[in-house]
Amino acid sequence: MIFFDRLKFIFLTAFLVGSFGLLTAYILQYVFNFPPCILCTYERIPYILSLIIGFLGWRRPKAFPKTLIVVLFLTFLSGATLSFYHAGIEHGVFPSFGACGGNAQALTAESVKELETLLLATPVVRCDQVYFRLIGLSLTEYNFIFSFLITTFLGFIFWHYQKRKPE
Repeated sequence: MIFFDRLKFIFLTAFLVGSFGLLTAYILQYVFNFPPCILCTYERIPYILSLIIGFLGWRRPKAFPKTLIVVLFLTFLSGATLSFYHAGIEHGVFPSFGACGGNAQALTAESVKELETLLLATPVVRCDQVYFRLIGLSLTEYNFIFSFLITTFLGFIFWHYQKRKPE
């Protein structure tokens, strides 16, 4: 019973991490007016998945805990990889790609005038520009560190789970 209480705690923590990550991103975007680049938007996906998986695991920790822990691990591993790539773009290590600074809605324009209106109304947010630093690190670098630590923690949890209870 204690083991499943720990699993409930882990999944509740995953839910809270997802909630905190998304809340922080939306506060920065809508309250402090920091529009995200396309990679910043993609970096929110692991937090959305963490929120969903954390809720499912918290509500039913005995259902399929090993699978949920692996999915959480892969989710944050992909988030850490994307953040690493984004930080590399910010530092000029990797080249930026075409979607950075563009408007995806512009692809749905039906006329040249509509395309022009969409492009002029869109603030250009480049992936290689750092608009905000906290104690010398960009938010992307914080996201990488955070995602890497969570990935490491989940890897340890999975290893511990495998050692205690084979499935």
